[in-house]
Amino acid sequence: MKRAPSIVRGADGNTPAQPGPTRISIGAAPSVPPAAPQCPPQPGPQSLSSRPAPTRLALPGAAQAEAAGHRRPVLKPSVLAGVQQRPFAAAAEELLQLFPDAQPQAVQLAQQQIGAAPLPTAGAPDWMRFGEPQQQRLAQLVRQRLQLAEEPLLRQVPLLLRQLHARMSDLLEALQGGVFRRTPARIWSEAAPEVRLAETRLQQALPQLQSHQALLAELALQTGAAHRQLQALDMAAAWLLERTGDDIHTTLSARAAAILASQALALEQLQLLQLDQDHLQALTAMVQEGVLVRLPAVLAQLAPWGPRLSETQRLLLADVVAEFKAFIERKLPS
Repeated sequence: MKRAPSIVRGADGNTPAQPGPTRISIGAAPSVPPAAPQCPPQPGPQSLSSRPAPTRLALPGAAQAEAAGHRRPVLKPSVLAGVQQRPFAAAAEELLQLFPDAQPQAVQLAQQQIGAAPLPTAGAPDWMRFGEPQQQRLAQLVRQRLQLAEEPLLRQVPLLLRQLHARMSDLLEALQGGVFRRTPARIWSEAAPEVRLAETRLQQALPQLQSHQALLAELALQTGAAHRQLQALDMAAAWLLERTGDDIHTTLSARAAAILASQALALEQLQLLQLDQDHLQALTAMVQEGVLVRLPAVLAQLAPWGPRLSETQRLLLADVVAEFKAFIERKLPS
């Protein structure tokens, strides 16, 4: 039979006595401490990794851009997806319909220019450069021609020939009994050093004239090639104008007009180069014949004569000097 536990009463005999605090004796066996009361967690600092992510509202693209303070650029594809862009290509028959008199080489060059043109989807800025390299090349050739035309040698050689003409005119006047009545010997003694110097300088200028002539010939070949390229561009522009849209038509028409003007300039340069070559060739031939052949013959006639000439000697010498003077007058333009 179990025994009921006894209840300890308080001092008043009715209230149950409250248990006193637990005492732990020093040196006694350790006892298990009572469990600490569980308190609700107090808010405190938390690490960034432990914080929950803020809730974000997904906005449409346009609304999100406006919320950021700017508009999102609208991107449009320049070409259709999956469509390969091919350059222009022209058949020879199509070009011959536009230019029936075109030579096969010109048609081939035009086909090359059409293939090198901007793509069909290109804009006006790309078409603004159509034919520009060929125009720059022509401008470079024009500058080279001007440099050759301004060569000091081309002015020095005619001056030396006129100097010879002037001295021979003075000598011929003395031989024919001129107004001043100076003797031919005195005239020649004054003119001989100047004539000898002019002869030497003209002989030295002859190789330079021949080199200059070769430069002009090469420049004429290059200018002719540039003219053919511009002709091909003109043909290509006419073909392309029939196959481009209205947005390109105005730009390409302006480029075609500029190319046509450059083509006319190239033709003018070819004509001027031909004149330059003809003039230089005549000048070179004049120096070759006058300085290497005719002037030595005159000097050979003047050498044996003494200070006094007989009438026969005077007439013979006058004929030789007059012939040389007339040669310079025929060959050298005034």
